[in-house]
Amino acid sequence: LSTQTSVYCLEIANRDTDERSTSKMRISRLKISSAIFLVKSTLYGLSSTPVAALLPLQRRKHNFRPQVSRHKKIPFLEATQEENQDDCRVGIKSFEEAVVGRFACKSFQRADGSESNIDSASLSDSNVVETARQCLELGRLAPSAFNTQPYRIVLVHSKEQKLALSKYCLGPNQQRVLDSDCTAVFLADRQILKTTRRFAQFAQKVDPKQRPLPKIVLLYLTIFSSGFPIPRFLSSIISFLIRTGVGFTDWFTRKVLRRCYLPSLSSAETWSTKQVTMVAMTYMLGCSASGLATIPMEGINASGIRKVLQIPQDRFAIPLIVSTGKSIHKQLPQSIDVRRYSRGDVVFDNAFGETA
Repeated sequence: LSTQTSVYCLEIANRDTDERSTSKMRISRLKISSAIFLVKSTLYGLSSTPVAALLPLQRRKHNFRPQVSRHKKIPFLEATQEENQDDCRVGIKSFEEAVVGRFACKSFQRADGSESNIDSASLSDSNVVETARQCLELGRLAPSAFNTQPYRIVLVHSKEQKLALSKYCLGPNQQRVLDSDCTAVFLADRQILKTTRRFAQFAQKVDPKQRPLPKIVLLYLTIFSSGFPIPRFLSSIISFLIRTGVGFTDWFTRKVLRRCYLPSLSSAETWSTKQVTMVAMTYMLGCSASGLATIPMEGINASGIRKVLQIPQDRFAIPLIVSTGKSIHKQLPQSIDVRRYSRGDVVFDNAFGETA
């Protein structure tokens, strides 16, 4: 039953990745699919742990029996009018409705009713901005390696800052930033080891009975993240040498000794981007559940955005930004077979290329 449910969760994850699939974007899309898979499996009573690109599952030790029926709706932060009269997120959709209803919004309504103009930004609806903040709180619950949370988020909603941000967005992305109520700028921390002391204190605060952070955890974090607190050109060289050394050692032990396997390592930016994309996807699903439209965008000039938002130049990468607001056009639900490749093309059983 767990296997059947896992396959269904993968279908939902595949349904909600973006239609574009150029080679440059595939890794980000895969990370977003993984995030949806984690959330969906949790709602079906399965426990899951992101381990690099692997997502092993096991049933939680309770008597909950997940319903595998495609037509069963899973409650997602359900709220009623009576219980949430003052909550701007009244009428929240089920999780499946949020996934199916999410789409890349190409045109946003201006809150002040003005015409779209590339020379001026719209005023923002304070209710939409507040809802976006609440959805960011949900996003912060997304998993991250060792719970290090190697990301920062800047929510841009003032008229002046939206205009400044839009100048460094390319093509139609510029107008979307100007027209939407707010834009979340997701930052990936390339120097996570700068926060080692803070992370140790945080771990102690979460579990006061826990002994001081084990050195083995710091070693793992150093190896996997490559987030050295030194100038970027030096950390890139060190990271490359470490990854090359580990790769050669892994090849030697597999081919010659035939017993020891070592992990596949990533650059600092790739590692931190893995973590932040799960936060961004959770945020977008929260917005969809709350009746807001979003669009993730990569067509940006990161250096310019760092300048206008006063983001440390060497430390943070900007994998994507997400404009949020109300769509001009109502999106009609479409079948997964229309929106995505068939399941047999992307979901395999037990080995690559094998279908059920």
